[in-house]
Amino acid sequence: MSPTPQKQGGGAAGYILMRPANDVRPRMSRPLRFGLIGLGVLALLLVLLPFLIPLSVYKDRVEQELSGAIGRPVRIEGPMKLTVFPDLGIRAEQVVVANVPGGQAPYLAQADDIRIAASFRALFGGRIEVSQVVVDHPDFRFEVDSRGRANWNIAPAEGRQSGLLDRMKTSVAEVKLADGTARYEDARTNTREDIQNLDATLDWFGKTLALEGELTDSGERIAFVAKAFDPTALVNARASHVDLSLTSDLVQASFKGALTLNGPANGALKFDTPSLRKLAAWRGRSLPNVGGLGPLSIQAHLYRGTASYTLANLKLALDNTAITGALTVDNSQTTSLFKGALALDRLDIDPYILPPGAKPSARADAWDTAPFDLALLTLFDADLTLDIGSLNIRSLNVQRAKIPVVLKAGVLDTRFEQFALYGGTGTMYLHVDASDPVPAFHARFAAHRFAARPFFANMLGVTGIDGTGELSLDATARGQSVAAVMRNLWGRGDVAITEGAIRGADLELAGRAVHLGSPDSSFAYAAAMTFGVLRGSFALAHGELRNEDFGLSNPIVEILGGGTIDLGARKLSFAFRPRARLEHDDRPMNTISDFSAPFRLSGNWNKLEYTPGAAPVAATP
Repeated sequence: MSPTPQKQGGGAAGYILMRPANDVRPRMSRPLRFGLIGLGVLALLLVLLPFLIPLSVYKDRVEQELSGAIGRPVRIEGPMKLTVFPDLGIRAEQVVVANVPGGQAPYLAQADDIRIAASFRALFGGRIEVSQVVVDHPDFRFEVDSRGRANWNIAPAEGRQSGLLDRMKTSVAEVKLADGTARYEDARTNTREDIQNLDATLDWFGKTLALEGELTDSGERIAFVAKAFDPTALVNARASHVDLSLTSDLVQASFKGALTLNGPANGALKFDTPSLRKLAAWRGRSLPNVGGLGPLSIQAHLYRGTASYTLANLKLALDNTAITGALTVDNSQTTSLFKGALALDRLDIDPYILPPGAKPSARADAWDTAPFDLALLTLFDADLTLDIGSLNIRSLNVQRAKIPVVLKAGVLDTRFEQFALYGGTGTMYLHVDASDPVPAFHARFAAHRFAARPFFANMLGVTGIDGTGELSLDATARGQSVAAVMRNLWGRGDVAITEGAIRGADLELAGRAVHLGSPDSSFAYAAAMTFGVLRGSFALAHGELRNEDFGLSNPIVEILGGGTIDLGARKLSFAFRPRARLEHDDRPMNTISDFSAPFRLSGNWNKLEYTPGAAPVAATP
């Protein structure tokens, strides 16, 4: 039965609750009752605290303290509020950190909203223990002026009096940046970088600052991790040891060492990209439309100066080429200058001058008309020494070449002091001017004791000459393809081949057949003519080679001649006069006269015709 309220005293004393006689429940002690009442009042005060304490009264004081702490004006343009749930803290809206005087951006940083969660108990101990700072929609504007001065260096204001932040021990556990943006502008290079969707978390572990997050740069999502072991030094333009890494679909990079923001660096660098071409396009730079410039991998010790980078102990792989050595990139001028000494296991030039997928033509009846692109030579300057194991330039293969390379404003000069060439050796000076739309070339070339057959097959498409060769050439040309260059050759040279043979043709048999009136000299094509010496000098003009002192001899016959070779059209017209070398000829005398009449060799050099003809203009007697 429920207890019945009884009126007591007949007045306004109210009702009391009558208990049954057997009710033995413990009575609440008076201290406990007052304690619970106190907790309820405290909870009510905590709920009402944000409304009872007008933080706007302290906003000016907070702005002064923050401005003095970083040496840069700080404004809280929105309201300040005290928060209780879920944590005790402060919320400030529209916080702005001013830029340096004369800066281009209106501010160094701003945020729509900053929420600071702090420990209530620590405040009574004279400490500010911040458990978390959340910054919504921050926007950073980093600048470097024309004199190389950065706007992010901050330090306490000079002559600043000790304030609240100095008198209290302050610690921050974690800072979160949510959906931020950033811009970097360098007036020295007129470059600009915009970053969106910046989400990051900063944590302090003792003196170590760890930053981890993601951002979007020109459509590429990048994950990053950064650790600074002296962040205060880093912010104030001093060196700190750091551990940095970037990861995206286009690039994976890491750096461990000492670093100063926008200043010197010294440490281990690793860099990988599946496509240098795509990476350059992402950075807003267009590379020439050539077949190379694919996968790139770099491992090196990086030294960064004010305007230069040095890669020591370099291990670099680009496409199918492995490179070691040391390289310095000097950016003090408008065009970057590459300096150093590099060893390359091999280098195939064709992928860097031909369109993607294009290969040198294998046709035997025409020169390659595929245009080559030398725009790579205009992208940078160079002063390099290259030690190349195997070098392929179009159809020419060179082994073990050590060459100095000087490149300036699209003009390349290099000297092949000595290289292996088809079993022999060679030297070459090469000048390439790619500064005009139609490139120009100048080469001085000398080759000694090379195997004639592979050399002439690769250079001229002529496969029927065996022997050991000597060649000197000084030539100039202009053109955007091999075909154009061969039509515009100018210069002179000499050639000599010893202990060889002409295969697929026998000048002796062909000359005799023509002289005797044979209706068919095709049998000579299936034969071969050995010789002790084949020699001649020549001049080049408009792609036409002119010779007046051709000479071929073996123990039986000597053939003298002269004529022209149209290199552009791959045609020749030569007149020959054979004669017997009587001191070596054991044939009957009545056959010696077979060699007294001249004949002519003409047509496309893959389909020549033998006909009677006049003696050479300047045949040697």
